[in-house]
Amino acid sequence: ALATDMPDFDAITDIIFTSSNAVREWCRAVKDWGTDIRVLAGKQIIAVGPSTAAALADIGLRADAVPDLHSSHGIMEMLDQDLAGRQFCLPTSKLSGSELESSLAARKAVVTRLDLYDVSRPELPDHLFPAPDYVIFSSPSTVRHFYESSLYSGEPIPAICIGERTADTLRQYQTDQLWV
Repeated sequence: ALATDMPDFDAITDIIFTSSNAVREWCRAVKDWGTDIRVLAGKQIIAVGPSTAAALADIGLRADAVPDLHSSHGIMEMLDQDLAGRQFCLPTSKLSGSELESSLAARKAVVTRLDLYDVSRPELPDHLFPAPDYVIFSSPSTVRHFYESSLYSGEPIPAICIGERTADTLRQYQTDQLWV
């Protein structure tokens, strides 16, 4: 875990988990802080989507809310316009964007971001065999890792992105043969 200081959980009103990785790394951090999941008693727990909610359930926590649109935008759509008096905790990766954090702050929420982990590039083979019909990207980091690897041949690839943030990152490399 990268964040070493435990936030003031007495002040936190809500915690937003944006991935199953965030759930796993939050559990490690809580253990490192010498406490346990009871620090979330009475807090609203928000999961970005069903996989994240399932990761929470695996550790004995129930998501109080899961947006219909599984993204930061979906989270913001389900929250009140005025969040004054609420303090959000965002356990996340060091490379996560700041859109959710900024959107919460714009609605007068206090936000504590916890950069708990880093996203590292996996070891990849020298080539894909056979050539894929499509490449599916699940995050901006998977886009960057692919294009910086030996898997990328220099030619545009038929690519599917799970969301607009991922597609925006892909558009830095190519603008055609892209579906969201």
